[in-house]
Amino acid sequence: VLVVRQQLQRAFTEDEVIMASAVVDMVYREGPTPLETLCGEAGVPFVSGRRMLAHQGMAQFSAFTQTPPPRRAMLAAVGISESRRRPGPVPSVER
Repeated sequence: VLVVRQQLQRAFTEDEVIMASAVVDMVYREGPTPLETLCGEAGVPFVSGRRMLAHQGMAQFSAFTQTPPPRRAMLAAVGISESRRRPGPVPSVER
């Protein structure tokens, strides 16, 4: 899995992204980042920074309260509708 930070230029080439099994972005802003656009064009599974942030929060909520997190509310807080398609398992790819 590639983990990158937002830069003015793309952090990875198209060839590097295509070789990735999945990509996790660390940018919290709305809208597609250049990396997200590249992953979409290449068909590479992608997790946005906002989704990653929400799931980190859910894990922390569970750890501190020992109760399930308010999933819908936490996703909504970062502008994600739970009705959006969840990524499936990352297929294994021989390289």
